[in-house]
Amino acid sequence: MASKRVSRGTLWLALGAIGLLGAVWVVALLVPDGRPQNLAAAEKQVLEVFDRIEGEVPSAALVDTDDSSEQVVCANHDDRLQTKLVRTLSISDSVDRVAWARALISSFDPDDGWVARATTLGQNDDLRVRIVGRDLLVFNVYISDESGSARITIRSTTECSAR
Repeated sequence: MASKRVSRGTLWLALGAIGLLGAVWVVALLVPDGRPQNLAAAEKQVLEVFDRIEGEVPSAALVDTDDSSEQVVCANHDDRLQTKLVRTLSISDSVDRVAWARALISSFDPDDGWVARATTLGQNDDLRVRIVGRDLLVFNVYISDESGSARITIRSTTECSAR
């Protein structure tokens, strides 16, 4: 009689474990995938942040803008593409690049999942601000006058998406 009770308890334990696994599987199926559905959606996600960064430049200081992009095959997935995006903002030489970089960093709130850090590049006024979003997209913002005129270059790469 005692062996029957142990096997009954084991049966209930097994049924409970199967039920729990089934519930976890259903929940996993119902949680939406946070990744962009296609390459256009991935590009839109990156360009929204580009627009936000450009919006931090005083409109009177913005001289010209230039966008470029290149589609590349993802390193780990031959069947997927990602886009390398670059936006170059020509700005007035009167812009205090260090103060602008400080303002840019403070506009990306850590409480919203952003991390932003600045490093100098050679000269004190030449800076790189790296911004990382909660979705782990990385934005490199270069602020310099290396070419003789002040410019801000924003670079990022989209997530891998289906062709």
